[in-house]
Amino acid sequence: MADTCPACRAHLDPQLLRLRTRSGVTAAQWLWAPASGSPHHLVVGPGGCLVAHPPGGGPSSAVRGLPTALPVADKSVGTLVVPLLLPVQEDIDGLFSELRRVLLPHGLLTMLVPTHPSFGFRARRLGREVRAHWRHRSAIDHPDWLAAAADFAVLGDDRLTFTLDTGEDAAETTVDRLCAAGLYPPALPIELRTRVAAHRAQAGSPPRLALRRIVTRR
Repeated sequence: MADTCPACRAHLDPQLLRLRTRSGVTAAQWLWAPASGSPHHLVVGPGGCLVAHPPGGGPSSAVRGLPTALPVADKSVGTLVVPLLLPVQEDIDGLFSELRRVLLPHGLLTMLVPTHPSFGFRARRLGREVRAHWRHRSAIDHPDWLAAAADFAVLGDDRLTFTLDTGEDAAETTVDRLCAAGLYPPALPIELRTRVAAHRAQAGSPPRLALRRIVTRR
């Protein structure tokens, strides 16, 4: 794990800061792959959330833009970090085209995607219903294939399980926040969210979520 840019963490979704392994590593730290230490990097998140770290070691800053129209020059970014965007992005081909445009030759692209939520053996049907509401299930099942098809060389494919620190949040609030972050399908219907929350409340333990980190090079 390389926590390359702590300054960028302040701009990430709070749920990535609340997900921790037993050793204390957060998902916000883990998404930075080893060797992702380029002085100019860009974090591209869902909903047009962009965080730019300029050359020369200046402070990170949030900028306006779209994942398919990044406000940076061609071949100018050494490292791209893309957390939780791929499964919810409408135009995946357009996204990869834009990532190729701005990335320096031999630049590094790291993508973080959730896996399908597991609700236990007795709730397999609930898991299947939740799974059906991902916009792009291929981005959950085969993000490595999508990257390779977009002409990126896959260097690493790692999985890690995290426990969510829910604090005093009710189960319904936790599920809503996971959906908003893209850790659960954002389009999950209210009725299904209620059932997931009831299942989580009955379980009586903090949610555990597995994440997948794909590291590629242009």
